[in-house]
Amino acid sequence: MPAIAVRLERSQAAFAALRAALRMRHDALRGRDWSQACPARRAARLASIDASVSEYRDNLRQVVQAPPAEPPEVRPQAIVLQNLDRYFHQLFGHPVAFESSEQVVAVVERTNNPAEHCFHNAKVQLRRRLGRANLGHDMPDQPAQAAPAAGLLDERYVQALCGTLDQLPAAFASVGQTCLAQAMPVLYRHHRDSELRRRIRSWWATP
Repeated sequence: MPAIAVRLERSQAAFAALRAALRMRHDALRGRDWSQACPARRAARLASIDASVSEYRDNLRQVVQAPPAEPPEVRPQAIVLQNLDRYFHQLFGHPVAFESSEQVVAVVERTNNPAEHCFHNAKVQLRRRLGRANLGHDMPDQPAQAAPAAGLLDERYVQALCGTLDQLPAAFASVGQTCLAQAMPVLYRHHRDSELRRRIRSWWATP
């Protein structure tokens, strides 16, 4: 039992060191919503994390290549390094959008946490409406426009889409027949969309 406890402690320490390098520890994230930070600060933070993880990776390689006291394949540091080498090219290099003045205006999230939070909130709202814990059939039955409609609660989404909610009808009216034809195959996914299709065609035809 003591040997197992030592191995678990080593594994936990190696994983904690990796999270610290990636700045994914709870004390680094607590009370800070970096998705709300200005794009320039987010881009600078990503660059800083990239440099920190690269340095951590080099140091970890020196530790792993040192004469081991046990087979390398069972050492936690070797496992962490193996996965870092495999997925390092996917951890950074996220697209950054610049204005003509080279000012950062948008940064792609480095994790899928925002998408997961959106999915979680959608399930919470469904459970409140339906009163069922198992949503195995209800989630796939959601119409394709459910997620974009939920985005209208986000001021930043509305601003990027049409400016203000008062300008939303004008944004719908500006949708041409070509865009409508491209969207229709998605809306035909479920019979419940027939009324929505009728309304969209009516809105588009209205001067």
